[in-house]
Amino acid sequence: EDGGIKFLPAFIKASSCKSYLLVFPGKLIADIYDKYGDRLLEQNVRTFLQFRGGVNKNIRNTLKNEPEMFFAYNNGLTVTAEELKIKHDRILQAKNLQIVNGGQTTASIFMSRLLDKTVDLTNVYVQVKLSVIEEDKVDEVVPVISKSSNTQNKVSAADFFSNHPFHKRIEDFSRRILAPAQEGKLETKWFYERARGQYANTQATMTPSQKKKFLLQHPRHQLITKTDLAKFENSFNQMPHYVSKGAQWNFGKYAEEISGKDEKNKGLWEKNDLQFNKLWFKNSIAKAIVFKYLEKILMKQVWYGGYRAQIITYTIAKFSRLVSEQGCFIDFISIWHKQGLTDVMMTELITLAEAINYTITD
Repeated sequence: EDGGIKFLPAFIKASSCKSYLLVFPGKLIADIYDKYGDRLLEQNVRTFLQFRGGVNKNIRNTLKNEPEMFFAYNNGLTVTAEELKIKHDRILQAKNLQIVNGGQTTASIFMSRLLDKTVDLTNVYVQVKLSVIEEDKVDEVVPVISKSSNTQNKVSAADFFSNHPFHKRIEDFSRRILAPAQEGKLETKWFYERARGQYANTQATMTPSQKKKFLLQHPRHQLITKTDLAKFENSFNQMPHYVSKGAQWNFGKYAEEISGKDEKNKGLWEKNDLQFNKLWFKNSIAKAIVFKYLEKILMKQVWYGGYRAQIITYTIAKFSRLVSEQGCFIDFISIWHKQGLTDVMMTELITLAEAINYTITD
């Protein structure tokens, strides 16, 4: 009605596939879905999944509470068409418009307006990538576009929490603090991987000699990920039932403890971030040393037959409990300086692990 939609061409003239970048008003998306319904989603891998899932619920919440932020928060739509009518640098018509990625966004906008009269789409805008596919190539090209648009590396809960100041501080300590040199060896560092892939990416542009030097100071067995840290901490905090539910679930609980569950339930960081100091870092590395020792030695035991992850976390939790019941504490700083365990502690842990093993497998 207002003369079409402005676009930005994203192709060269010789290209067989002509692509455009557009911005659709939210009202337009709701209107065309109201008129054509699932006919728009015939090339999509899914129809509307209702508001049961977290993603669609979040779309609805944004439309209701922060409509002006929808463009910033949403990934937008991937759309195909067989033919366009363009006049004065505006797209007026599209033949066989198909939403190959973004069906949930499209239907969520329509359903939110339909079910909730307080939803106002006036300030809602959605980014759109539109590709024009020749009619005889639709069946060949569109499935590839759909597959590519719907395929990406999964972003886990741990990835979202990686930019919290807590992780940045631990990362900083891991890059600066040298572990005490052991007999005949150089000083090393424990590499904390705040963001997934950091350890490999750091080495990606190095020469062979630089990489060799890097690995001498940052050996692979001294790499710790965010989910590893959560596993170590919750094991010593006597919560093996958390650890046993899986890395992501356990990390979610650990993230809540550090950053807080919500505004009413503040986390340890907000209560007192100064507790996460160099001493805390060294204690955590000591916990890692204990955990990694058990991981290594467990496989060599004649009684071992499986359930490694459960045996290790319950062994450490039980050990921590027994020590505290005696009114004692684990000397983590001694473990840090030694970069290893005493013979007595090794023996005690293995004895305890065997008992844990029989309890778990009974």
